[in-house]
Amino acid sequence: MPTKPDHACHRDNIIHSFEPPLDTVEASALLNCSSHTLRRSRSTGLLFGVRAPPYIKRGRNVFYEPITLENWNFQFPEYSNTAQRSLAQARKMAKQ
Repeated sequence: MPTKPDHACHRDNIIHSFEPPLDTVEASALLNCSSHTLRRSRSTGLLFGVRAPPYIKRGRNVFYEPITLENWNFQFPEYSNTAQRSLAQARKMAKQ
C-alpha cells in the first residue's frame, strides 16, 4: 500500500532552519561597527561607503535578517595583506 508523503518532516526542516532576526545591537556586532553607526546608516542610506543593508521595522523596533547581513557583507573583498589591497585600489583608480 503506498504511503503519503511526509509533509510534517519538510515543515520541521523549515522551522529548524529559521534564524530569528537580530536587533540593532546584535546586528552591529555581526558587522563589527557601533550600534550608533548602524542606526545612522538607516537615515543616510550608507554604511562603510556603500548602500546600507535592508532592515525590518516592526512598530518602534528595528530588526535585521542574519542571512541578509551575511550576504551584504560578502560584497567586500578579502585581502591577505595591505600590499594586495593597495594594488587592488590602484587598479580600480586606473580604470576610472
